[in-house]
Amino acid sequence: MKVVGVGEPLRLTTDPVPDFRPMWSPDGRSIAFFRSFSAHQFFVMVIPALGGPEKKYGPFIMPRIPIDAATPIGWAVDSKALYLAASEKEEAPSNIYPTSPF
Repeated sequence: MKVVGVGEPLRLTTDPVPDFRPMWSPDGRSIAFFRSFSAHQFFVMVIPALGGPEKKYGPFIMPRIPIDAATPIGWAVDSKALYLAASEKEEAPSNIYPTSPF
C-alpha cells in the first residue's frame, strides 16, 4: 500500500501463508483478501487500508474450483459486510455467507 505522492510503501500483511485477491471496500477504508491454508481451504481477511489489526472469517471451503480461479466475494454497498460464496464443510453445497458487520 502506498499513499500517492507521500512517504514509503506500507506493508499491510506479514503472515507467511499466501494472501491473494485483494478487494477494496466501496468506501476505500478497508481491504478484504483471501488467505489460503490448504488447496481448497481459506479464510477471508479484512484489514484497514492504512494498516491495523486483521479480522478473520472462516475457515471456508471451495471444493469445486481452485481458490485462485474466481473471486466469490463481494462487499455490501455500505462497506459494512462481505458476502461469500463457499462451503463450511468438504461435501456441503456452496452457500452465500454474510460476514459479521464491521
